[in-house]
Parts: sequence; C-alpha cells; structure tokens
Amino acid sequence: MTIRHKLLVLFIIILTLSLGNAFFVFKAEDNARVKNEWVTHTHDVLNKSLHLLSSLQRAETNQRGYVLTFDEGYLQSYNLGLIKSRDSFVDLQRLTKDNFEQQNRLKTINSLMEEHIALLNKTIELVKADNSKEAIVIIKSNESRYLMERLQAQLQIFRDIEHMLLDQRKHEYDHQQDTLKLYIVFETVVLVVFAIFIWVMLKVILMNPLQQLLSFTKKIESGKRISVEDVVKDDEIGSLIKSFFRMSEKVHTYTENLKEKAYSDSLTGLPNRALALKELKLITLNSKNTQLKTAICFIDINKFKPINDKYGHEVGDKFLQTISERLTIGKREEDSVYRIGGDEFLLIVPNIREKKDVIQVIDNINREFAKKVIINGNELKLSVSIGVSLFTDDSTDPEELLRFADLAMYNAKKEGKSYSFFH
Repeated sequence: MTIRHKLLVLFIIILTLSLGNAFFVFKAEDNARVKNEWVTHTHDVLNKSLHLLSSLQRAETNQRGYVLTFDEGYLQSYNLGLIKSRDSFVDLQRLTKDNFEQQNRLKTINSLMEEHIALLNKTIELVKADNSKEAIVIIKSNESRYLMERLQAQLQIFRDIEHMLLDQRKHEYDHQQDTLKLYIVFETVVLVVFAIFIWVMLKVILMNPLQQLLSFTKKIESGKRISVEDVVKDDEIGSLIKSFFRMSEKVHTYTENLKEKAYSDSLTGLPNRALALKELKLITLNSKNTQLKTAICFIDINKFKPINDKYGHEVGDKFLQTISERLTIGKREEDSVYRIGGDEFLLIVPNIREKKDVIQVIDNINREFAKKVIINGNELKLSVSIGVSLFTDDSTDPEELLRFADLAMYNAKKEGKSYSFFH
C-alpha cells in the first residue's frame, strides 16, 4: 500500500470518527434539550395552576368587598380576577393537550370554576338590584366556600400528578446529563488513544523514512558513501530513498574519480604533488610536539631525457613506472612516495631520530635501483640524485622544506653524489 493510500485511509478514519462524534454529541445534546424543555413545561403547568387558584381567590375577595361595602372599585378587581383565572385555565388546557387524564380533570375543574363564578355573579347582581340581604344570605350559606374547596381539591390532584411528572422528567434529564458526561469521558479516552495511534502511524509512514532520508542526505553532503542496508518499503518514500541511493552512488563514484584525478598520478598510480603538500602539512603539524624528525627526500632521475628521446615515450613511461615500483619496495612501510613532476619523485620519511635513519632508507632504495632495468629488450641504466631536508632542523614550513630538499638535490647532482643533505 502506498503512502497516498495509507494517508487516505487515515483521513477516512479521522473523518468517520469526527462525523460520528459530532452526530452522537448532537443527539445527546438534543435529547438533553428535549428533557429540559419538558421540565420547564411542567413548571409552567404548575405555575399556571397556582395563577388560576390565586385569580379565583382574588375575585372572591373582591366580590365579598363589593357585597359588604357597595364600593364599585371592588368590581374592577373582581372582573380582572375572573379574566386572569379564565386565561390561566386556557393556558392549562393548551399545556396539557397531550395528557388525556389531565384534560379530563381540567373539565371537572372548569365545571366547578364556572359554577363558582356563576354564584359570585349572582350575589353581585342581587346587590345591584338593591337586594343585598339575599346576597348576604347566599354568602352565609357557605355554598361558595364548598365549591372553592372542591375546586382546590381537584387542582391539588392536578398539581400532584404534575409534580410526579416533574420528578420523572427531572430524573430523565439528570440521567441524560450523566450519559452525556460519560460519553464525553469515553470520547476523550478514545481521542487520546487515536491521537497516539495517528502519531505512531505518521512516525512509521513519514517521520522514520524522512529521518532515514535526512541521514542519507547528510552523508552525501559530507562526501560519505551510503548503503541501503535496511529493507525500504515499496512506497513513495522508499522510492525516494532508492533514488537518493542511486544518486549517492553516482555522486560518490564521480567524487572519488575527481579525487583520484586531483591527487593521483595517472601513469604511476602514485599520489601527486598536491597530495604530497597536503600530507606534508599534516605530518609536520602532528610532529611539532614530539622529539622525532621527518625527512623530505627530493628524488630526480639522472639522464632521463636522453632515455626518453632515444627509446621513445612508451619506454620512458615504463621506465618511470619501474622507478615508482622500486621506490615503493625500497621504502619503509610508514614512508610515503609521490610523483611530483616528469622525472621527479618525493619520499617522506617520518619518525626518525638521526640522519643515519634516513641514510638507511636511501641505501635500501639505491640497492633496488642498482638492479638491472630491461624494457622492450633494452637494458637501461638507473641512477638518481636525492636531496634531503629535515623537519625540524631545517624548517617547520612544508613549502620551505620542499624547496630546501630540491636545492639539496641539485647540490648532490652537481657534486656527483647519490644524495645530499640541505645545509
């Protein structure tokens, strides 16, 4: 499966969980809202029932005040009480329209209420007709009080049922709230686990391969050669790493070729002058804090030009190759040989204590040079002139040491010696 497909699957999972989470939260909140609306609705029913009773009681109080005092001011409050009681009853009918039992009870309450109102109106009409004695008789008969007590009893039953509904709906609302809290806790745990899962997936899919790719890039930048030892996955990152590996191989090969051309002599395979100076600087730098010396031997082939002119470049090239081989054989293992010009070579002899140590190396080389040289059936005479300068006796500067060794070589050639030390 490619990274694109893996990320697509991960995106689908995230989208599904997000939508599912949104749906469940919406449903839970909607259920809680509905339960809360029912609780509020039941409170409204109870409040309206109280308004109904208080309005009737206010109307009855003002009816008695009018009958006893004949004050017309009581009638206004009486009529207002009747209006509010009837309005409250209409509201109760509307609020309980889905409750058949309460609707039937409201019919009974309405019947008692209208009978009570009719009795109150009768006493008022009697007073208006100057028959207040009969009105007082009706009041004293307590018929109105009995009707009010029956009305209050029916309203109390009505309210008790509503209180039961209120307790039930509060319990349902609290249960819904507990369910919502439990779901939020569960959702938090799931989201934490899923976040860890996403982190691990992204680490496996993207971060680890990118870190590996970054490591490869740093190696390439430092000129090191990289090798794909891990089994890369067959996805985009894997393909990118493989491409980087192939590119690194090309860059490394190209770099090595450049280094070889820059620091190597193509004919003899020996290091060239540039590398000789570089190595000489390093050797002199590392030897500054020791008592040991380093000898720089400048080697020139005697009468090489006549050989090259007489036998041709092919023989001359083979002659130079033979010289490089014999220099390599005659030197010590820790010594270094370089070709620094056409027929000029350099030998660096580190870690010596006295001049005789250098002379011993030179004698070994001369013994190699004393052997016969036969190229294409031609026996060639091989002799060299060697100039030696010493670090730190003569100088501590690599360029100066090389120049002093060159001067010593010319002195050896001039005096017809095999070698000469700079002085």
